Amino acid sequence: MSWAYLYGTSKKHLLHLLGSVLSLTAVNRVTLKAQKQMEARRQSLIEQTPPILIVDGVWIDILYTLDEKKLDRAGHLRQMRQAQERVILAAMAVWSQYCEGFEFLFLWGRSRGAEGQRS
Repeated sequence: MSWAYLYGTSKKHLLHLLGSVLSLTAVNRVTLKAQKQMEARRQSLIEQTPPILIVDGVWIDILYTLDEKKLDRAGHLRQMRQAQERVILAAMAVWSQYCEGFEFLFLWGRSRGAEGQRS
């Protein structure tokens, strides 16, 4: 249920979906518990190679402050910033019990012009 908060679902929508609303403390408690489990899995060794590996990246600009200062139009002294382009990579493994649903997704994507690479 904490996923609903994560995706920006309002308390009003949760009340409609679930019939009650979780407190922020309860959502935080569930989220922290899930984070511990995810961290343990993230640190564990991968014993098998998944049949499907989906990798994606998004380019973002991160602003860093510089030591230099400049005067803005209003005459205020402002610290200068410089943008650096960085990529955020995400990977998702799809195991065999879930492959059938993803097969449809890949066929649909390919029909729309997406290209993939098979190893």
